[in-house]
Amino acid sequence: MEVHRKTLKPETFTYPLQPMDQDAPESKFQLARDRDAYATIRGFFFQAERTVQRWIQLETGQVLQLEFGEDIDILSRALVDNDWQEERVLEQLKSWEKPITLVSSREALANFHEHRATNPGLNLRFCLTTNAKIGLEKSPLFKRDKKPGIEWWRDLAKGERNDSDRRFVAHPAVFRQVWSARKVQ
Repeated sequence: MEVHRKTLKPETFTYPLQPMDQDAPESKFQLARDRDAYATIRGFFFQAERTVQRWIQLETGQVLQLEFGEDIDILSRALVDNDWQEERVLEQLKSWEKPITLVSSREALANFHEHRATNPGLNLRFCLTTNAKIGLEKSPLFKRDKKPGIEWWRDLAKGERNDSDRRFVAHPAVFRQVWSARKVQ
């Protein structure tokens, strides 16, 4: 439905948007480029929704920080042997329509690496939260058991992979495949 603004008088406010008359001719206006903000708005909504969830789930002694280290940081402090211990969970949010792979998530991994390098003495954990489905890597290196690289990564983190698998994922050729498709800033 097309809409237009009607002006009551020059000295008054613009009247709210109203439907155009059905008999009016089609507009000849052409867009110079795609200006659809759907993906951006969807991303803002996704971040707002997750932020409220994290806020509701906070435990006693935890602090929620927004747009600090990442989109959402949860800071926990505890007194252990007369020494304050701090843990920070850095959560990056991505609202994607395409499947996620190790290659598509490499910018997030690079950001976490940068946080670790900048804060070597802190206990940092990283979480990438997305609405995307997990995709299979294009590289033949990951097709040996038809398991996505993200699932390999999860299994390694849980200790569910053997030494041969750990060596495979740590192999320089695998890293080159993940990091070479596009330079990470």
